[in-house]
Amino acid sequence: MIILRFCFTETQLTHAEQHLFGLSIRDSLIRDFLPELTSPEFAASKSGKPYLLNSDAAYSISHTDGCVMCALKCHTYTCELPPPLTDIIRSDGTYLAKSCDSHGEIGCDVEIWSQDRSESRLISISDRYFTEDETALLKSSNNIKRNFYKLWTEKESVLKCCGAGLSGLSRADTSEFSTKYKIYSFEIEQGERKYSASICSEL
Repeated sequence: MIILRFCFTETQLTHAEQHLFGLSIRDSLIRDFLPELTSPEFAASKSGKPYLLNSDAAYSISHTDGCVMCALKCHTYTCELPPPLTDIIRSDGTYLAKSCDSHGEIGCDVEIWSQDRSESRLISISDRYFTEDETALLKSSNNIKRNFYKLWTEKESVLKCCGAGLSGLSRADTSEFSTKYKIYSFEIEQGERKYSASICSEL
């Protein structure tokens, strides 16, 4: 099962405060969905990927301006399933569940749609971080901003899932994702703010 919990913040948080907020969401998910794990132990791989030492559950945290979220992948029968993804987007959003293989890694990413970035600026960024085919597809799309943030979060969620750093963003080819990963992508609206988010689950 994949469970996602995301919270919105009205006040401007620093990067460190967002990180601490993400850890508190992680801890609340573990309490709610892994009650048998009374003393979770955490570590990080050489590449910096966080993981649980004493559980086969996996988690990932992401944050951006005004939104912090955590995804947990685990095997649990101890709770009533939260509403499906489509319901969570239509409501205020607390968490979602998707049936999946409970084993393997997970990665998530959320990004706010920047009002200061023009379409030409987004294309310039894609030239640096996307493959040639991805950039060409983006340039031909009828909504560059939506497709840019969707693609960015998909690529970053894969990198978090496999434990690679952002330096691998330009080498992560979305055309090859389907053979190793299942990706759930969606948009979140909170007042005038809009976000793109993706969850990547290892198959």
